[in-house]
Amino acid sequence: MNRDLNTFESDLLTELRGVVATRALDAPAPAAQRGREQRRRGRRWAAGGGLVGASAAALAGVAVLGPTPAFSVTEGNSGTITVKVNRLEGAGRLEDALAEYGVRADITYLEPERECAPGRYESRETPGVTLSVSSEEFTVELPPGSVADGETFVLSAAVRPNADGGSTSSVDFGVATGAVGPCEIRETDWSWAE
Repeated sequence: MNRDLNTFESDLLTELRGVVATRALDAPAPAAQRGREQRRRGRRWAAGGGLVGASAAALAGVAVLGPTPAFSVTEGNSGTITVKVNRLEGAGRLEDALAEYGVRADITYLEPERECAPGRYESRETPGVTLSVSSEEFTVELPPGSVADGETFVLSAAVRPNADGGSTSSVDFGVATGAVGPCEIRETDWSWAE
């Protein structure tokens, strides 16, 4: 099965290739080979390159054959937590993944042209929290301290496929300072997207 990789998959594959290459080159030679290292340097690099190539090919096969994950949660060197959502699936699993990073979350995925009624939580300003939306995913970045102890990151999202193969999405987020009520779903007008 051949198909083009989306941006997320391509970026992931590039990063994995770099990790495999770095690990292959940084791995120490076994003790028995250290004395012969000078004589075999040419063969060692060729074998290392072959291993890297084979590993990258295996990873490419996994990326092509396996489904794209619905979401990913990562933490950068600065402590910023990045949430990438590719499909609106597994809201509870995303909440669990964020909890592993110390962020309590309330995630709600909605049908197209639906939203949570306002007023379900008290929010505060969220300086530094960013949202970016592309045709394939949306990404939220939570800088360190943006969701304090006792607070909840609240996100609701809906996506509607378009006739041209693209999609229209509505993503709302905030930081709740107290309890978060249930999402009372209401219809909303998406004529702005047409």
